Amino acid sequence: RIKCVQPNCNAVYAEPALARVLSDEIFAQYRAAQDAVVEQRLFTQLQQRFQEQLATARTEFELADNIARTAHDAAATAEFMQRQYPNAVQCPRCSAGPVIPENCYDLQSHHGQHLAGGRGRISNA
Repeated sequence: RIKCVQPNCNAVYAEPALARVLSDEIFAQYRAAQDAVVEQRLFTQLQQRFQEQLATARTEFELADNIARTAHDAAATAEFMQRQYPNAVQCPRCSAGPVIPENCYDLQSHHGQHLAGGRGRISNA
């Protein structure tokens, strides 16, 4: 739209009026400029929407990657512990451990037992 040149006037010229007074070449340039503005506006909107979707996809990918990495790390740690300490046990109720039984495999029988020479008590908790 072409606005009136007077500073205090907000009127716009109608396209049929412009077509009557402008040469065909100038009117074609005017229409091409209008089309370019519309295309630029659409491109900008689509670009903004694309950037928002891309940011969302990146965030979702990073979250999924972190979850997968955490699960992989946990599995790798469990495998390492099983290989490194094949006799280690873990409490089935509270998951405390791993506890590596030394000398005796009955952890309940010695729990709370006082060590010789006042060196403390055995805790298999």
